[in-house]
Amino acid sequence: MKGGKGLPEKFEPWNSAMPAWEKILSQEEVWKTILYINKTVKDRRQPIPQKQKPSLEQGKNIYLKKCAFCHGEKGKGDGPAKEYTLPQPRNLTKGHIKIRSTSFGKIPTDKDLFDAVSNGMKGTTMPGWSHLSKVIDKA
Repeated sequence: MKGGKGLPEKFEPWNSAMPAWEKILSQEEVWKTILYINKTVKDRRQPIPQKQKPSLEQGKNIYLKKCAFCHGEKGKGDGPAKEYTLPQPRNLTKGHIKIRSTSFGKIPTDKDLFDAVSNGMKGTTMPGWSHLSKVIDKA
C-alpha cells in the first residue's frame, strides 16, 4: 500500500490488523477519514517513565491491555477476538512459539519471545509492538 504526504512510503500489511482500503475508498475518502480520526480520537497511550524497573505487575497490566483481547486473560488463545483472527491466537500456556532459535521441545529464549512481541508474526493478525519502550517490552 502506498503512503501519502506525511505517511510512510509503504508498509508491510502483515504488520497491522488494519485492512487495506486502497481499492475500496477513494483517496479523498481516505484523507477525510484520517482528518476525522486525528480531530476526534484522543491519544490513548500513557507513557511509563523510562527509569522505572520492569515488574511483573507492569508486565501483567501491559499484557491485559495489549494482548488479552486475542490471547485471552490467561493466555490460552481464547480472547474475545479469537473468532476474528486467522490463524487463531496461539495458546501461550503451552510454550509453543512458532519462530524461535531453540529446537522443538525446548523452551524458547527470552530473546525469541521479545522478538515475536516486537516484530509481530508475519502472515497473521499479530501486530508488532516495537513502538513500546524496551523497558516495557521486557517487563
